[in-house]
Amino acid sequence: SNNPAVFADWLQLTWPGVSDLNITGPDADPDQDGLTNLVEWALHLNATTPNAFTPTFEKTGASLQYTYTRRKTAPGEAIYQVEWSDTLNNAWSTLGVTETRISETDETETIHATMAASTGRRFVRLRVQRP
Repeated sequence: SNNPAVFADWLQLTWPGVSDLNITGPDADPDQDGLTNLVEWALHLNATTPNAFTPTFEKTGASLQYTYTRRKTAPGEAIYQVEWSDTLNNAWSTLGVTETRISETDETETIHATMAASTGRRFVRLRVQRP
């Protein structure tokens, strides 16, 4: 039986019998919501209906807190990394980012990523990759 924690199995469950990579490819976005299939799978979103990724972002004293929910994936299926930059010139860093799981369901976990705030602007993103 297909295991949705495995990307290839999730693709088969989401689009049974479809082999067109414009629909099922990891970088495809068939629902045109700006999120690729890989990202929709990794974040436990619906890849057949437009939806949004809605992390929360909060500054508390000298810390920034970025909280998001992701799929519990099978080992070796996905790498999640919260990164920050003060300039947006591709100088993304993971320095000082700590992650803690704050809640979970059978299929998802909510992650709280904390990093130092900046005296100016600080941009934060979640990067999702296949190993």
